[in-house]
Amino acid sequence: MLIALKQGKGGGTTKFHCPHCNNNYTCSYTCARKHLCGKRPWDGDKQIGTKTCTGLSAADRAKYIREEEKTQYKYKKSKSFFEPSSQSHAQRTPSTSSQGNEYGGIGSPSLRRRNISNFLDEGCWNDVDSNVYKFLYACGIPFNVFRSPYWRKMVSAINDVSKGYKSPGYDKARIVGLDQEKAKISHSSNRMTSSWTDHGVSIVSDRWTNVKGKPLINVLAVSVSGATFLSAYDYSDKFKTGINIAEPLLETIERIGPHNVI
Repeated sequence: MLIALKQGKGGGTTKFHCPHCNNNYTCSYTCARKHLCGKRPWDGDKQIGTKTCTGLSAADRAKYIREEEKTQYKYKKSKSFFEPSSQSHAQRTPSTSSQGNEYGGIGSPSLRRRNISNFLDEGCWNDVDSNVYKFLYACGIPFNVFRSPYWRKMVSAINDVSKGYKSPGYDKARIVGLDQEKAKISHSSNRMTSSWTDHGVSIVSDRWTNVKGKPLINVLAVSVSGATFLSAYDYSDKFKTGINIAEPLLETIERIGPHNVI
């Protein structure tokens, strides 16, 4: 951080000391920010004379940039700086003075404001992504979790809930949450199996090979309510003869009741 040596009476007259490069500067907040963070996208084409600090490490500079992005975002939000637009970005045509400038220009202040908002949002989202990655890597969670529909539902639920949500703790997830989800699955399963007595059920099987190359026999129950997975059997050490395949089917029929099977 910079140390203010003397508060100036006008813009650009405050004296700062940088402990990283051990130099003193007389400049404005914008110049001080540029000294630590470098030129930022929201500065546009504005020329800022102060040199970027050469004694600052990459890690410290990244930290200052994140803090500046968050500060800019909160300030603009509090001042209602980000204006909604009924016209999509693709439909807007930048003015001549702003063409070729990714972040808008002097002739297009509203376009520039929207791009600043998007940029700051993206900075906050990158921080969230970083925390997600750390969680996955530290806990050894497979990347396939991103393909799960339950992952998308979880993220959507967190986005939709009011601010201040806190995740369940270890004991709640292990005891209360597990019991609740088990009860939901049992209730859903009971609604399907209740029709077996009136309409009957058929037992079917299919063969799969898991990611480890082991052959599996899946047993399912099919009725007017739909198909329900019942069990899976590992056939790595068995020959797939008619007798061996019939064993899990007969066992399943006995478990759900032969009088219900059609």
